[in-house]
Amino acid sequence: MENFDWIRQWWNVLTTIGVVALGIGMMWLRSAFTPKTDHDALKVKVDGLDVKLQAVDVAISHLPSKDSFHQMALAIAKIEANFSGLEKQITAVGDVARRVEGYLLERPQ
Repeated sequence: MENFDWIRQWWNVLTTIGVVALGIGMMWLRSAFTPKTDHDALKVKVDGLDVKLQAVDVAISHLPSKDSFHQMALAIAKIEANFSGLEKQITAVGDVARRVEGYLLERPQ
């Protein structure tokens, strides 16, 4: 019974400390976690970003990849090399044509 007498004697102090501790705990929880309104606003913003991200994914899905760009660069390099060879051949053919033209013009008729 002695234990119960002590509790009765200090009951007012214990309940006050309990209420204060509960209040402090509630304030801590309120500051530690996001309010529902802020959470809902953030959810709307994230959903909007998700829609934009999907639109960007669709927009860039048809664009070439890194490997495709590399293949195109190699193909362009081959084409440049071919044109370089063709340029030398065309120059040689042009020289021959000028010589033939000169010969035909200088030849007695």
